[in-house]
Amino acid sequence: MAHRTRGFTSHTYDVKAVHSVDEDRLTITYSDAAHAERQSITLRSGLPPTGAARQLLVGMAQSLKVYGDGDWESAYVLKALAKACTRLLVRLEARGIRDFASPVVTLPILRDALDDFADTTKRTLNKLLARVLRVHHPKGRDLAQALSNTAYMVRESRTEPYEDEVADAIEASARGIFAGAFIAQRSVLADFGVDVSKRAWLSVPATDLIADARSRYPAVSEWVPRPTEPRAKLIAWALLNPRAATPWGSKWRVGMLSPSMLEIGRALHPPIEVLTAALILQCLADNEGLNLSTILRTEPSDLFYTGSHHGVLQTTKARSHSEDDVPVRIGSMYSLGGVVETLTGLTRFSRHFRAESLVGDEDVPEIVNKLYIEHRDDPSKAEILPTNRIHHGWRNNAFDQHWPNPDVERSGLGLRFRALRNKSLERAIVKDPNADVQGHSDRTRTHYLANVLPDHTLTKLAGEAQNAWLDAALARYTPVSEATSGPAQELAQVEPDKLLDLKMSVCSNGGNDPDEPERPCSLGLAACFTCPCGYRTADNVPGLLATVAFTEIIRDNDPDEWENGEASVLHHYASKSLEKFSRSLVNTVRAKVDLTRHIVIINGLYMELRR
Repeated sequence: MAHRTRGFTSHTYDVKAVHSVDEDRLTITYSDAAHAERQSITLRSGLPPTGAARQLLVGMAQSLKVYGDGDWESAYVLKALAKACTRLLVRLEARGIRDFASPVVTLPILRDALDDFADTTKRTLNKLLARVLRVHHPKGRDLAQALSNTAYMVRESRTEPYEDEVADAIEASARGIFAGAFIAQRSVLADFGVDVSKRAWLSVPATDLIADARSRYPAVSEWVPRPTEPRAKLIAWALLNPRAATPWGSKWRVGMLSPSMLEIGRALHPPIEVLTAALILQCLADNEGLNLSTILRTEPSDLFYTGSHHGVLQTTKARSHSEDDVPVRIGSMYSLGGVVETLTGLTRFSRHFRAESLVGDEDVPEIVNKLYIEHRDDPSKAEILPTNRIHHGWRNNAFDQHWPNPDVERSGLGLRFRALRNKSLERAIVKDPNADVQGHSDRTRTHYLANVLPDHTLTKLAGEAQNAWLDAALARYTPVSEATSGPAQELAQVEPDKLLDLKMSVCSNGGNDPDEPERPCSLGLAACFTCPCGYRTADNVPGLLATVAFTEIIRDNDPDEWENGEASVLHHYASKSLEKFSRSLVNTVRAKVDLTRHIVIINGLYMELRR
């Protein structure tokens, strides 16, 4: 399970440094782990800054862990919050608030301004406003405390799951694309003279192959060679000119590349659809169900080999500041370890290009060695795959070419990693009811389990399960008329007109004495539990419960009768008889049946038959 980290491990979108807080332009400039270039967020872009806007901007900067005394770390959250703060400032200005020091700032106005935001955003804005008010408002401490004490409803998120055939088709198409990229790069390197008979070709360093290309073809320049040149020379040119060999760079440059050169470039630098396919496979691999943010921060050093076919994959989850060491298999390219190993090999040339372009005398940018970075002719634009690029890759025709099921429509089908993670959990619990995906607490697992099936499938299965429980319960109760052995068979053989229903028991002798059948029985109710003519079926459960209740009334109100009469003995026999029936049956009767009428009848029988 996940455990707290010792020290600090960067997460996917961590803010690494704040470079400036420009109160005039309402801009925070920062560096994060997801981009090579500096990033910035701006409040109310294009409008004159108000005092409230300046105060809110400084509050945001102070909330960042690397700049102030706050605990914010994620640039992803920071960008989303900048948009929310811009909306909030517009709403506050409409209410006449241009400075948080103004006495017109009151709790009702603040709550009204926050009313239209999502509950999770409200909680974050509450903390930010509390920080700002403490500094600027004359009653800021009281307002901050009131905002902090505001509770909001927690709304459970829900993602519609994929049907089995849809998830299977998504995985199959991703496997087809991933295998195609593997075969393409292996073929290119084989043509360059690399031994590809074993998987070791994936681990040949990019520096060695580039040095080999430079030594074999020292005269190769930046000019694109003619398509008629030897294929090895074309490959060497692509290795030595990663910027020019990019098939998705500038239009004029792509137009200069021949089809064979485009094919080589795509093989050496996997395009977006290959990275998207790898994301899908890493999520579904071995039913581990890694979440998208955890997958996106993967780098080669996360995989530790413990043998030729096994290893440990280190994963880091930002939200809980936890790390998991996941045992993985490496023998297959579709296992969790195999996906990481294969993608490490496929992206080595792109990562080498980023390293040469971005690494200087100072710190090495974390973006250099990430696996899920789209290759670009300008490495300074490198970024961990954003959502729009992932979905752009998903809409690529390559998925159509590998789509295995014509009965499942792909057009209009969205790619939802939450649903893929649900599917991993569903597949895992089919094999092991106690299984879970990576990074879950017991509470999160329960929430995911509640959403792993589509509604119509859940309704169908729930109905079938309820029917099965009912059938199993009914199977434990054989009708007396169908009994083939035991006391039930004896009772079934008694003629119906000889049966007497005494509510808490059935007398097979018509209520007559067992030794003198012609004379009415005078042995008392308690004797029915020891008499060979006394039987108790499920129909007698209400009477038995009434007997227990009736005798307890006597115990509580007539101690002499309880001690000297038959009430205590009758209570004992009735209680022990109820233990012979299932607890669920007894509890259901106790909850559903009004025992008042039964107690009255038992009272009459007790008084009539007492000795």
